[in-house]
Amino acid sequence: MEHPQPLQAERTLGILPGLAASPRRERPRGIGIAYPDFTSPHLLAATVLAAVRQRARTGRGQELHLTQLSAVLSLLGCEWMRFKATGVQPARNANRHPDYCPHGVYPARAEHDPEIDAWVAMAVRGDGEWSKLCAAMGQPELAADPRFASHGARKDHEDALDGIVCGWTAQRDKWEIAALLQSAGIAAAPVEHLKDMMEIDPRLRVIRFRKNFGQTFVHEVDIPRAQRMIFNKHEGPFTGLMSRLDEIRRMVA
Repeated sequence: MEHPQPLQAERTLGILPGLAASPRRERPRGIGIAYPDFTSPHLLAATVLAAVRQRARTGRGQELHLTQLSAVLSLLGCEWMRFKATGVQPARNANRHPDYCPHGVYPARAEHDPEIDAWVAMAVRGDGEWSKLCAAMGQPELAADPRFASHGARKDHEDALDGIVCGWTAQRDKWEIAALLQSAGIAAAPVEHLKDMMEIDPRLRVIRFRKNFGQTFVHEVDIPRAQRMIFNKHEGPFTGLMSRLDEIRRMVA
């Protein structure tokens, strides 16, 4: 069993995130959660299914070997491929993206508790979406500003651009900003706290994201549907899987 921080450090997850302003002086940040613990089981399930399919095709069994190291490395995206091709360590770029500008999370107006910060995420691509963002902010003249007139110009003046966007978002509710930008065809979403996700987000209520399960040995809990499994038309949370081990073995035998 490996501990979260050493595991993330070994998989470069601690060095890739961070602010671009001080890539050498800023200490590694990590990602705050035990990311490999949550991603590796999904890859393991896919690996088992692939082995079962291969056995059905060839009649031969498979010896499976999946480590958290290989699992996490496969999810790093293009960074490792870029390093393999160029030999250059990718710079930290905070939440910025080479193909979108502005792109990132921006402060929004505090809602119910001033001690809890609020943020909204957006990704603006191309001159068309940039013009729509300018109109949504009530500053259409920014679309013709030479500093922001093209994607390249916006990337060159990204600090100034982010400052303008922050000034606009900071005075508004994150849900209102997301709805306004989405209606204009711009990708945007509120950064949700757990309370937002479990009690407020209207989309998750529509898709019945969670369901309450009463347990005999713990308090009643709401379990996200993504963490529920269905075996032979019987639905239940992970906490009930131990009683179905024989059934699971028969399914993959």
